[in-house]
Amino acid sequence: MEKNILQTIKLEISKNFKLIPYERIAFHKILAILRTENGMNVLVRDLAGDPLVRESAIAALRDFENPAVAAALAPLLDADTSMAEKITILDHIERRGSVGHAGEMIAFIEAHRADQKLAPAVLKAFDVLRAVGGDDDGVYDFFLRTARDAEGDIALRRAAVLGLSSFRRALVYEELLKENAPGVAQAVYQSIARYCENFARSAAEDSEDEQLFTYSSEKEDGSILNIRVLLSKMTPQFDEYSDETKVAFLDAMIACAHREFLIYIMKALTSRNRALVIMALHLVRARVHRLADPDKLFRNLIALSVESAIENAVIVEIFQRFFTGMQENRKNLLLRDKLFNYIVVTLETYFETYRKEFMVAEVAEKDFPENFRRIRHFILERFTPELRRALIAYLKNEDRTGIHKIIVAIAGSLPHVSTEEGETVEFLVEVLFDNDPKAREVSAGRIESVNFEKKFLRDRIVRLLRIIGILDIENAATALVKMFNYVKKYPDPEILNEVGETLSYLKYSYMLGELEVALATENTVEQRRSIQLLAQFSDQRSLNIMTDFIKDKIAQSSPLTASILNILLTRDLRGNVAAGHIFRKIIEENTDAEIRRLAIQCLGKCGNESDIDFLNGIFYTLGPGDPKEAIVQAIGAITELTANFNRRQVINYLQEYLKDPGIKVRIYSCAVLILMGNKGAIKIIQDMMIIKNKQIQREILSIVGSLRSVEFAYFLISLMKEDYAISDDIVPILSLLPPEELLEIDHFIVNLFKKYEVPDSLITDRSHAAGTAEEKALFKRVESQAVTILRVSIRGFSELAGRLKLADLIMLHTVLNAYAIAPIQAGRGVVSRMCEGIVVAYFPDPLAASSAAMTILSNLREFNRNQSLHNAIAIEAQLMTDTAKIIQGEVLSASAYRIESMTTAGLANRILFDEATGRAIENAFHAERMPGDIFSARGSIGAFYELVSPRNFLDAAESMIQKLQKIEQSRQELQMQIDLELKKHKQEQRSPTAIAYAQMLDGFGKILKSELEEVNKYVQKRSLDRDLIGTVGKMLQNIHKRYIVETSKIVIK
Repeated sequence: MEKNILQTIKLEISKNFKLIPYERIAFHKILAILRTENGMNVLVRDLAGDPLVRESAIAALRDFENPAVAAALAPLLDADTSMAEKITILDHIERRGSVGHAGEMIAFIEAHRADQKLAPAVLKAFDVLRAVGGDDDGVYDFFLRTARDAEGDIALRRAAVLGLSSFRRALVYEELLKENAPGVAQAVYQSIARYCENFARSAAEDSEDEQLFTYSSEKEDGSILNIRVLLSKMTPQFDEYSDETKVAFLDAMIACAHREFLIYIMKALTSRNRALVIMALHLVRARVHRLADPDKLFRNLIALSVESAIENAVIVEIFQRFFTGMQENRKNLLLRDKLFNYIVVTLETYFETYRKEFMVAEVAEKDFPENFRRIRHFILERFTPELRRALIAYLKNEDRTGIHKIIVAIAGSLPHVSTEEGETVEFLVEVLFDNDPKAREVSAGRIESVNFEKKFLRDRIVRLLRIIGILDIENAATALVKMFNYVKKYPDPEILNEVGETLSYLKYSYMLGELEVALATENTVEQRRSIQLLAQFSDQRSLNIMTDFIKDKIAQSSPLTASILNILLTRDLRGNVAAGHIFRKIIEENTDAEIRRLAIQCLGKCGNESDIDFLNGIFYTLGPGDPKEAIVQAIGAITELTANFNRRQVINYLQEYLKDPGIKVRIYSCAVLILMGNKGAIKIIQDMMIIKNKQIQREILSIVGSLRSVEFAYFLISLMKEDYAISDDIVPILSLLPPEELLEIDHFIVNLFKKYEVPDSLITDRSHAAGTAEEKALFKRVESQAVTILRVSIRGFSELAGRLKLADLIMLHTVLNAYAIAPIQAGRGVVSRMCEGIVVAYFPDPLAASSAAMTILSNLREFNRNQSLHNAIAIEAQLMTDTAKIIQGEVLSASAYRIESMTTAGLANRILFDEATGRAIENAFHAERMPGDIFSARGSIGAFYELVSPRNFLDAAESMIQKLQKIEQSRQELQMQIDLELKKHKQEQRSPTAIAYAQMLDGFGKILKSELEEVNKYVQKRSLDRDLIGTVGKMLQNIHKRYIVETSKIVIK
C-alpha cells in the first residue's frame, strides 16, 4: 500500500511538473546534495538556460568535485554573467581547479583589470591563481610583475602581493616594503602571514606530533628566519602605519612566531586608539591557537585596561576560545593549571586593592547631591578620560555658546544611551547648559575628581570573574565566597552581581542558601536576579527552592512564576510527583494564559501516565486564546518519557484533537501521532501543507520535517513549485535522508530532466520545448528589488535538534518564532527561509533590517538570562544590501558570497554587515570596523563591520537643550507677568473674597516652592561646602512650611 502511495506521488510529480524555470531552480538544489555524475550533466546542460536558471545551475555546481565542472564553468567568466555568478565560478575553480586553469585566470584579469564594475571578480581571480598556481613560473612572474608595477592599480597590486604567499622561493617582501606605497605594506604583511600559515600547515601534515605552538625550531627553514629579521627591521615604522596595516603587521608576527610579538600587540592594545584596540583584540581571538607564547600574552590581557564592554567581552572570548578548543596534551594541561592558579591569585590581589582604594573612599560619594552622584557614575561608566578632560575644559574655559560642540564630541564617543540613563543625561545637559561661571566651576571640580582607575580595576575584576565562570575554575570558589560576603556587607552592585553569577556558574552550593533568602524578600529586582542564577544549578535542592516559591503563588499572575516555570522546563522532572501536584494546581487555579501554558508543559515533563487523563479533561475546558496546543505537547512529552500508558486511549484523544479549529493543535497532534507510528497522520499533515500559508508550512516542516520518510520526502518535492515558493525550506530537510534514499531521489529528478530535454536538432515544434511560454510568464513575475538581507543562524543547531525530544523541539521553534520572526515581521521584513536553525529575511529598508537584527540579539540575551551556560543559545547574524531576484517572497538570487565571507570569522552573538549596508545606516547606527584579516577573503571583497547600537545621544541631548531654552524663556515671561500683576494690584484696591484669597495664595505657594527649589539647585551648583548645601536645603524647606502655616491662618480668618 505504501509503495502504491509513493508511486502515485511520483506519477503526480511527473505529470504536473513541466520544468519551468522555478522548478528547475528548485531541483538544482536537490541535485547539489549528492553531487552525482548524472546530476552534474543535468546542471551543465542548464548552463545554457535563461539567466536565473543558469545562475542556479552555477550555484549548484560549485561543490562538485568532477574536473568536468570547472571546464564547463570557466568559459562563462567572459560571458554576460552576473557578478554573483562570476564569483561562484571562481570559487569553484579556486577549490577544485588545477594549475591548468592559471592561463585562463591571467587572461581574465588582463582583459578586465580596468573595469571597476568587475573589480570584485578580478580580485577573486587573483585568489584563484594563488590557490591553483602551485609553483608555476608563469603565475609567479605574473604576480611579481603586477606587485612591482608602481603605476598600477593599488587593489591589483595588493592582490598580487597576497598571491606571492603561495610560492616557496626568493621573497621580494623587503623590496616592496621599501617602496612605502599606501596599502602595499598592509598586503605585504598579510602575504607574510599566509606564507607562514602555509609553511605551518605543511609542517603539521609531515608530523604526527601534537604541538601546542605554531612552530618548533627544528622544523623551520631559512625563509621563516628571514621573515622574522625583516619584521624586526620594520618595527620602527609601526607607529606610522594605518590601523589596518598595524593589524596585518601583528598577524604576520603571530604567524612567524616573532619573539617581539608581545611588545607590539601590547603597544596596539594600550594605544588609546579604540578602533585599533578592537581590531587587535579580534585578531588575537581569531589567531589564539597559533600563538607561540600564549602564557605571557594572557597575563598581559588580564592586566589590560580597556574602555568599553565590547573590548572586555572580546578578552573573555579569547580565554574561552583558547581553553575550550585546545588539545589536551601535557604541555597544554600544564599551561592551563598554571594560568588558572594565576587568575585566582590575581583576582584576590585586585579585589584587595579595589577594597582599600575605592570601596572605603566610596563613602564620600554620598556627600554629593543626588543629581551629581548620578552624573559622576555616568561619566565613570560611559566616558573616556579624554572625553572627561574635554568636558572639564568646556566648563572651565567656555560659556554655553559652545554647548553644541561639546555635545557633538560626546556623541562621537558615546553614540547610544539606554532608557535608564535618560534622566541622568538630562542632569548632565542641565549642567552643560548652565551659564553661571561659579556654578560651572563647581561642576568642573566635581567631574574632575572622577577616578577612572576605579572603573578600570573593577572591569578587570569583573572580566576575571567571567573567565572563571565560563572556564569552570573550581579552585576559585573559596576566594569568591570571601569576596561575596564582603561586597554583601559593603555593597558594590557590579561586583556583587558578578561574584554571585560566577559562584552560580560553578554550581557552588553555598549560593543556594543566599538565593533562597533573596527569593524570600519582597524586592522584585532581587527575586528576578535570584531566579536567573538558580537556572545555573541542576541539583534537587535548587529545584525544591523554585517549586516552593511558585507553590505559594499558585493563582498569582507573576512574571517571576513564569520565569521559574521556563527554567523548570529545562530540568529533568521525570517522576517528580510533588512538582506535578504544584503544576496541576496552577493549571486549575491560575487565569494567566502564559503561566498555564508553561505549567501544562512542565506537567508533561514529569512523565506521569496518570496526568494524561487530567490533561485531556483540561483540554475541553479551554476556550479560544487558551493554550490548547500545550496540552498536546504535554501528552506527547509523557508518551516519550514513559512506556506505561494506554496507547489506544492516547491515539483516540489525539484523533479527537484533530477536529479542533486551532491549527497548532492539529499540527502538534499529528506530530505526536506520527511519533507513535500512526501513518494516517502523515496524510493529514500533507493536507495542511497544501494550504498556501508559508507560516503554517514552516511550522509543520520545523516539527515533522525530520521524519526521514521517503514518502513524505516525495510529497515535499511535489510542493517545490512556484505557487508555494518554499524550496529553500524543503531542500535542507531532504538532505537529512539516508544516502540510499537520496540516491533514488537524485535518479528520479535526473529522469524528470531527461523527459523534457530533447536535442535541438529533433525539435520541430517549439511549443513542446521545456515550458517556453511558462518561462516567459515566470520572468514577468520575478521581481528585482534593492533589499537588505538578514541571515540569522543558531550555532550547532543540527546537534541540538538531534538530541531534543519532540516537545523540546516544539519549544525551541516557539522561541525562534517569538524572538526572531516577530521582530522581522514588525520591521516589514519578509521571511524567505526558516529551516534547520537558519532564518533568511529581506527588508526594503536597511534601517528596519538593522533594527530587527538588534531586537533579535536583544531578545536572545534576554532568553539566555534564564538559561544555564550549557543551554544558552548562540547565534551568528549578517546583513547585506544588494539587488535580489525575488518570487513569491522567496529570494532566488543574491550575492551570497558576501554573507558567506562574513560567516568565516565565526563571531557569535554579534551582527556583522557589509559596506553597502554601512553607507545606508551610518547616521542612525554606531558600528565598529572589523579587521579584514579574520575573514577568509582578507578584505578582498570589501570591509565588514559590527553593528553595535543605535545612535540616539545627540538627538536626546539636542532635544534637552531645546527644552531648557523653552524653560528659560518661560521663566523670563513669567517674571514679566508677575511684575505686571504686581503693578496692576497696586492700581486696583478691590477686596477679594475668601475663595479668591485661597486660590491666589495656593498658586503663589506653588510658584514659591518652585523658586525655592531653584535656589537650592543654585546653591548646589555654586558651592562645594556640603554642610552649607545641607543647611540651606533645610532652611528653604522650613520657609515653604512656614508659608503654608501662615497662609492657612489668613484663609481661615
